[in-house]
Amino acid sequence: MFIYKAGVVGGGAMGSGIAQVISYSGLPVILKEKKALAQIRKIYQGRVDKGKMTPSDMDAKMALVSVTAKYEDLKDVDLVIEAVPEKLDLKKKVFQDLDKIRHHALKLRARIQYLKYLKKSLSEGKQLNESKRAVLNEKIKNEEKEIKNAKIKMGFKIF
Repeated sequence: MFIYKAGVVGGGAMGSGIAQVISYSGLPVILKEKKALAQIRKIYQGRVDKGKMTPSDMDAKMALVSVTAKYEDLKDVDLVIEAVPEKLDLKKKVFQDLDKIRHHALKLRARIQYLKYLKKSLSEGKQLNESKRAVLNEKIKNEEKEIKNAKIKMGFKIF
C-alpha cells in the first residue's frame, strides 16, 4: 500500500502531532478538526525559532495541511488515521461515518484498537459465546497481518 495523501480524524495533541509528521515528510494531509491547524503551526514555528527550519520551509509544509468539517472530503485519501479520544461510542461513530464514504484505506492500527475495545466492552457487558469470540479474534489477527504488509510511499513501514 502506497500513501500519497493522508487524513487524520481528531485534532488533539495526538492528531495534530500525527498530521504535522505527515506534512513534514512531504505528504499532503487533511485534518477533520480545525483547531489542530494552530497546533501544527506552533510546532513548525518552534522549529523556525530554533533555526531548524526557514519561514519559507514552514509555509511550504503548512501548505500541505488542509482542514475539513466533512467526512466526504476524506474519500480521496490513501490512509485515514483515527486519533479521537479513547471513548468506544465516539470511535464507533467515527468508523460508521467513514464507512458511509466507503473508505477502504482505513484498516490499520485504529481498526485493531476499535476491535479490541469492542471485544473488551462486549465481554464486560455480557458474555460472548465461543463462536462470536472466535470471529472477533480472527478479525483482529487479520487486521494485524494487513498492517505488517502495509508500506508508506517514502519507504517507511507503518508499524
